[in-house]
Amino acid sequence: MTSSGKIIMEAPLPAADVTGLTLGPNPLPPGALLMDGYARWHGYLLVSSWVTGTVYKIGRSGTDIATVAKVVSMRDNPANPDGPAKINIDHGRNRLLIPLFNAGQLVILPLED
Repeated sequence: MTSSGKIIMEAPLPAADVTGLTLGPNPLPPGALLMDGYARWHGYLLVSSWVTGTVYKIGRSGTDIATVAKVVSMRDNPANPDGPAKINIDHGRNRLLIPLFNAGQLVILPLED
């Protein structure tokens, strides 16, 4: 979002099949990813999705998109989703920190330059 409030798209992420998934009593909108966390790392933007359980790495061009990590997703466990919450980076050791919201666990994965 710009300072004037205009929404801009950084990168088109893969759409997710959310058939049968709900948030409370409401079905998820088609293609919803439920993005929860983001962090900057070596010029990339890392973002996490509850629906897919994926942490995506997006390059400056917005077209360079890769999967950095895959953990349990809302699709894997719709009754009690443990998807990636607010991610963070341990820059000193090049590690990705992924808290699993409902599981009360922290996944720590190495990041490659």
